[in-house]
Amino acid sequence: MLTTLDSFGPHPGGYDEHPWPGPAADAWHAVNSGTPAPDAAHRLWPHYLRRVTDWLTSGQHATTRQRADALATAHARLHTAVLTSQEPCR
Repeated sequence: MLTTLDSFGPHPGGYDEHPWPGPAADAWHAVNSGTPAPDAAHRLWPHYLRRVTDWLTSGQHATTRQRADALATAHARLHTAVLTSQEPCR
């Protein structure tokens, strides 16, 4: 499965839980400012692939509590980035 994911396209290296909300917020801001949704999705795709790959290699082995905490933290970052930032998040 990981080989198949790698074949879908390049993805940024060195992912950890902190960057994911940034690219998602960037896509939100792009669409909100008039960028066609397919263009925003195209820019988000590599980050999504990286996130799925990381889930398959490490996230699925986390405890339920660890997954819930990570999800809550990422959701809070995304919420803050989308609602308070006027510029793309990095």
